[in-house]
Amino acid sequence: MDESPINMTNEPIDMSKITFQYGGFLIILGVLCYIISDSEKKETALIPAIFGMIFLVGNYIAENEKWKMHVMHVLVLLALVGVISGLVDQDGMTGLLAILTGGDTGLANIEKAAMSIASAVYMYFCIQSFKQARLSSKED
Repeated sequence: MDESPINMTNEPIDMSKITFQYGGFLIILGVLCYIISDSEKKETALIPAIFGMIFLVGNYIAENEKWKMHVMHVLVLLALVGVISGLVDQDGMTGLLAILTGGDTGLANIEKAAMSIASAVYMYFCIQSFKQARLSSKED
């Protein structure tokens, strides 16, 4: 069995816990950046917090086994939106790409980069969880 370098045991990945932590991180990130920001458009700093609330609500809905698979697939797609939105916007490179290429390292770009990285990590765990679920269903 192909083992993940992060999850070396055969224990199932607790996506409920990971989703809760990810959603909480996004809420904290958004609120902190909103408080710290002195921009005229500081309300946009709350975008990660809105995403975080969506993930917490989705996590709650996923407690119902009937909805779990559907909700988790929607959440991984939203995480992909989080990855992409942290990389670029309509003006070109911002967020993570701007920081990596030596561009603007303002608060907005740091927030976008943090959201992008956290979303990519969350997606990684989702994919590993999906693989585990697929393998365990084949074994049954």
